[in-house]
Amino acid sequence: MNQPHLSFHPTRVVLALGLIAAGLGLLGALLDAPASAEPPDPTPGATSPVREQNLDGNGLIRVHEQGIANVTVTNTPLDVQGSVDVDNFPTSFEVSNLPAVQDVNVTGGALSNVTLAPVTKAISEIFFPLPAGVAETRTFAPINVTSIFIHDALDELSLTLLTPVAPTEIFVYSDSEDAEESVQLTFVHPIPVDGVGLSCLNESDDCQVIVDLLGF
Repeated sequence: MNQPHLSFHPTRVVLALGLIAAGLGLLGALLDAPASAEPPDPTPGATSPVREQNLDGNGLIRVHEQGIANVTVTNTPLDVQGSVDVDNFPTSFEVSNLPAVQDVNVTGGALSNVTLAPVTKAISEIFFPLPAGVAETRTFAPINVTSIFIHDALDELSLTLLTPVAPTEIFVYSDSEDAEESVQLTFVHPIPVDGVGLSCLNESDDCQVIVDLLGF
C-alpha cells in the first residue's frame, strides 16, 4: 500500500498561521463586545475644587465698591456744551458775607418815600428889590440846602444857586407871567450852597422877591 507523500512549503505555513491568528483576534473582539450600544451618561462626575484668584491682601474675594463716589477734577475743566437741567437746584440762597451798606441805583422810577436830613440851619428873608432886567447875587456861609421857598409877588424872575462844588451857578427856577405867588423847591439830596443869584425878568416893573433857605 502506497503512503501519501506530504510536503510542507514554509511560505504557505506562515500565511496559514497569520490567517488563523487574525481569525482568533476577530472572534475575541466579537465575544468581548457588549450585546447592544449604550448612550453616554450625561450626569457630570465629581466636581473639582477651584481656587479664586481675585483676592485682596487679606485673602478675601475682592468686591467692587458700591454707592456714590466723589470725583474731584484736578486738571483742566470739563468742556460742557449745551443746556444742563438741574432738578434739585435750591430756589433761594443764604448769603451772610454781604456788607452792611449797599449802593442802590433806581432806574425804573422815582422813590416814593425819601427821608431828608433834619433841618438845623435856615437863611431867611433874603430880600431882592430889583429893577426890571437887573441881576444880583447874595453870598453867605455855606449851608447844605434841602428846601427853598420863593415869594415873588407874581414877578417874573430866574433863580440860580452858587455852590463850592461847581465852577458855575446852578439854575433851579424860572418864573412866568402866570406863575404862583409862592414856590417851594425840595431836593432829594442836599446841595451845598454859599450864594443865591436872582434876575428880574419884568419888562418895566421892579421885582420884589424874598428867598428862604432851609438845610443843615
